[in-house]
Amino acid sequence: MKISHVALWTAHIEAQKMFWRDYFAGTPNELYISKNRPGFVSYFISLYEGPAIELMSLDGLAKGRHGAELTGWAHIAINVGSRHRVDEM
Repeated sequence: MKISHVALWTAHIEAQKMFWRDYFAGTPNELYISKNRPGFVSYFISLYEGPAIELMSLDGLAKGRHGAELTGWAHIAINVGSRHRVDEM
């Protein structure tokens, strides 16, 4: 078994796309615009290794309350190989 992709809701989809492209050499697909769910758009970011990242946005997406704990994924851990590589970023 392997994880095919993980998904992230964002209000700033273009900034997220550039982040994954610039810092992790991710390759985005063309922007998907849903015909069935008005206001929904997404990108899939393919990475060299591991699952793809789906960036999703929706008009009027609600922001979580600052400092609030919510159900769902708590975090993802990213390994870039070394502390030096992190400092380079």
